[in-house]
Amino acid sequence: MVKYDNKGKRVAAPEPESHIHVGAATRKSYVIAKGGKSRYNTQDPSICMRVVRDGQGGVEFIIAGDQEETFAQACITNWHFESVHLKSTWGIEDECGNDVTDRSLGSVEGIFTLVPK
Repeated sequence: MVKYDNKGKRVAAPEPESHIHVGAATRKSYVIAKGGKSRYNTQDPSICMRVVRDGQGGVEFIIAGDQEETFAQACITNWHFESVHLKSTWGIEDECGNDVTDRSLGSVEGIFTLVPK
Protein backbone atom coordinates (compact mmCIF):
# COMPACT_ATOMS: atom_id res chain seq x y z
CA MET A 1 0.00 0.00 0.00
CA VAL A 2 1.34 3.43 -0.96
CA LYS A 3 1.39 6.09 1.78
CA TYR A 4 1.53 9.90 1.41
CA ASP A 5 2.47 12.59 3.91
CA ASN A 6 0.41 15.74 4.55
CA LYS A 7 2.04 17.54 1.57
CA GLY A 8 1.16 14.79 -0.89
CA LYS A 9 4.68 13.34 -1.06
CA ARG A 10 5.08 9.59 -1.23
CA VAL A 11 6.56 8.05 1.95
CA ALA A 12 7.98 4.61 2.65
CA ALA A 13 5.53 2.05 3.98
CA PRO A 14 6.28 0.71 7.47
CA GLU A 15 8.22 -2.54 7.69
CA PRO A 16 6.09 -5.66 8.10
CA GLU A 17 6.14 -7.20 11.56
CA SER A 18 7.21 -10.71 10.49
CA HIS A 19 10.80 -10.77 9.22
CA ILE A 20 12.87 -13.87 8.71
CA HIS A 21 16.38 -13.05 9.90
CA VAL A 22 19.62 -14.41 8.53
CA GLY A 23 22.94 -14.13 10.30
CA ALA A 24 24.90 -15.22 13.33
CA ALA A 25 23.50 -14.32 16.72
CA THR A 26 25.76 -12.68 19.25
CA ARG A 27 25.13 -10.24 22.08
CA LYS A 28 24.38 -7.51 19.51
CA SER A 29 24.20 -9.12 16.11
CA TYR A 30 23.91 -7.58 12.70
CA VAL A 31 21.07 -9.28 10.90
CA ILE A 32 19.58 -8.89 7.46
CA ALA A 33 15.84 -9.20 7.14
CA LYS A 34 14.17 -11.02 4.29
CA GLY A 35 13.16 -7.73 2.70
CA GLY A 36 16.79 -6.56 2.51
CA LYS A 37 16.58 -4.10 5.41
CA SER A 38 19.33 -4.39 8.00
CA ARG A 39 19.17 -3.72 11.71
CA TYR A 40 20.68 -4.79 15.01
CA ASN A 41 18.91 -7.43 17.07
CA THR A 42 19.67 -8.48 20.62
CA GLN A 43 20.17 -12.11 21.56
CA ASP A 44 18.02 -13.98 24.04
CA PRO A 45 20.21 -14.13 27.20
CA SER A 46 18.98 -17.64 28.07
CA ILE A 47 20.61 -19.04 24.89
CA CYS A 48 24.32 -19.81 25.08
CA MET A 49 26.33 -19.88 21.85
CA ARG A 50 29.75 -21.41 21.37
CA VAL A 51 32.11 -21.79 18.40
CA VAL A 52 33.09 -25.39 17.64
CA ARG A 53 35.74 -26.13 15.01
CA ASP A 54 35.60 -29.30 12.93
CA GLY A 55 38.77 -31.15 13.95
CA GLN A 56 39.40 -32.60 10.51
CA GLY A 57 38.07 -29.91 8.17
CA GLY A 58 38.90 -26.88 10.33
CA VAL A 59 35.57 -25.21 9.56
CA GLU A 60 34.03 -23.33 12.50
CA PHE A 61 30.34 -23.61 13.40
CA ILE A 62 28.17 -21.93 16.00
CA ILE A 63 26.23 -24.24 18.29
CA ALA A 64 23.48 -22.96 20.55
CA GLY A 65 21.56 -24.25 23.53
CA ASP A 66 20.48 -23.54 27.08
CA GLN A 67 23.16 -22.64 29.64
CA GLU A 68 22.80 -26.10 31.25
CA GLU A 69 22.83 -28.10 28.00
CA THR A 70 26.03 -30.10 27.43
CA PHE A 71 28.34 -29.60 24.48
CA ALA A 72 27.45 -33.09 23.23
CA GLN A 73 23.70 -32.37 23.30
CA ALA A 74 24.15 -29.01 21.55
CA CYS A 75 26.39 -30.50 18.84
CA ILE A 76 23.95 -33.33 18.15
CA THR A 77 21.09 -30.84 17.87
CA ASN A 78 23.14 -28.53 15.57
CA TRP A 79 25.14 -31.16 13.64
CA HIS A 80 27.08 -29.51 10.77
CA PHE A 81 30.30 -31.52 10.92
CA GLU A 82 30.60 -33.24 7.54
CA SER A 83 34.00 -34.85 8.14
CA VAL A 84 32.81 -36.63 11.31
CA HIS A 85 29.83 -38.99 11.24
CA LEU A 86 27.23 -38.29 13.94
CA LYS A 87 27.08 -41.93 15.09
CA SER A 88 30.85 -42.35 15.30
CA THR A 89 32.83 -41.85 18.52
CA TRP A 90 33.82 -38.21 18.96
CA GLY A 91 34.55 -35.67 21.67
CA ILE A 92 34.92 -31.93 22.13
CA GLU A 93 38.11 -30.34 23.43
CA ASP A 94 38.90 -26.82 24.58
CA GLU A 95 41.94 -24.82 23.43
CA CYS A 96 44.14 -26.60 26.01
CA GLY A 97 43.05 -30.10 24.96
CA ASN A 98 40.73 -30.72 27.94
CA ASP A 99 37.63 -32.80 27.25
CA VAL A 100 34.47 -30.64 27.60
CA THR A 101 32.03 -33.02 25.89
CA ASP A 102 29.88 -33.52 29.00
CA ARG A 103 30.27 -30.01 30.45
CA SER A 104 27.51 -27.40 30.19
CA LEU A 105 27.72 -24.68 27.56
CA GLY A 106 27.60 -21.97 30.21
CA SER A 107 30.49 -23.39 32.25
CA VAL A 108 33.36 -22.60 29.84
CA GLU A 109 34.19 -20.07 27.13
CA GLY A 110 36.50 -20.09 24.13
CA ILE A 111 36.77 -21.89 20.81
CA PHE A 112 36.34 -25.65 20.92
CA THR A 113 37.27 -28.49 18.57
CA LEU A 114 35.21 -31.56 17.72
CA VAL A 115 37.65 -34.47 17.35
CA PRO A 116 36.99 -38.07 16.28
CA LYS A 117 38.23 -40.70 18.74
